Amino acid sequence: MNTFKSTNSMDNAKKLSSIAIEGIRYLESNYKKLTENGFFEVFLFISQFVLNSKCLINSNQRMDIGRDYFLIFYHNLKKRMPNDSEEEIPSFSKDRLIFYTKEWEKTKNDSNYMGGLMSMYYNFYINPLHKGTTISDDDIMEVMPTEVMVFTVALYGMISWLYEQIN
Repeated sequence: MNTFKSTNSMDNAKKLSSIAIEGIRYLESNYKKLTENGFFEVFLFISQFVLNSKCLINSNQRMDIGRDYFLIFYHNLKKRMPNDSEEEIPSFSKDRLIFYTKEWEKTKNDSNYMGGLMSMYYNFYINPLHKGTTISDDDIMEVMPTEVMVFTVALYGMISWLYEQIN
């Protein structure tokens, strides 16, 4: 388990960001390369795991590190979404993080639920950083079920790898 002995929350946020980036590389090496925008979608998805890590000792540490983690993320995402206002990017990030957290919970608790995996695949690989969290029936037609199954194996592998790093 990684422990965060530093009292500097920015140092710890950088460590968590590095773990998240390595997780993205794991997904890419075990499935397929992401676009730059897809990279940021996966970073948001991974955030639910790294920010709830057992290695974050207490709620104050979690809040401070979470703030700095998203500050790092915000500055990088701003480059991807230059037309969005200062308020829209944090709102977008929060909405996506909530969406991914809920969809992941549904996915892991119901082996028959495919909506979350299809949405994740769509957001990561087909239309990353699009506004909104739902995908239309037309969009779902772009997602091949067999492709989602291969993606799912790599996604679960990435999450398992993340847990090894952070818990």
